[in-house]
Amino acid sequence: SGVCERLPEDPDEQVGGCFGGVIMEYNYNTMQSESGIELRDFKENEAYAPCSSLDERYQPACYYEQPSWWYASWENLGSAEPKGIFENIGRLCADISQSALRTFCFRGAGNVVGPRSEYSASRMKEWCAVMPDTGSHDLCYSEALGHLLGSEKGRNELRLLCDSRAVTFSSVCGPR
Repeated sequence: SGVCERLPEDPDEQVGGCFGGVIMEYNYNTMQSESGIELRDFKENEAYAPCSSLDERYQPACYYEQPSWWYASWENLGSAEPKGIFENIGRLCADISQSALRTFCFRGAGNVVGPRSEYSASRMKEWCAVMPDTGSHDLCYSEALGHLLGSEKGRNELRLLCDSRAVTFSSVCGPR
């Protein structure tokens, strides 16, 4: 974390960046693995490690990154059906007691849904709908839809969704 603190980053951005990369490396161990990825073992009773033991300023990035590790872990264990994996992720996010950290977790789930859905808005909506309640669906879905901004085709699809009012999230549609 000392190295990350010396880097010029937006102090208001609580996910991604250097510390998000540290958590990704902790979970995926790509830099020291000869095979490219050496996924950290998943244990249900340690699902939130190391997040809950970190300094508060690093917890948002950690909880945002956990759904990626959970997804990869369950996929490796043979739970190949994405919808079921996202149901499990939703359950784990919902069990986080602090509401702000729960929000980062559901957003992190959407960050996984985006690319795993092959950038299909309808699949994103379907998979985010298995989250426990409407608020968590919306956090997941709006974060997932943000992935459409990465391509012209996706931006066009998003524009159509926003124009038709099928999607009204200001994070992807702008202010209305």
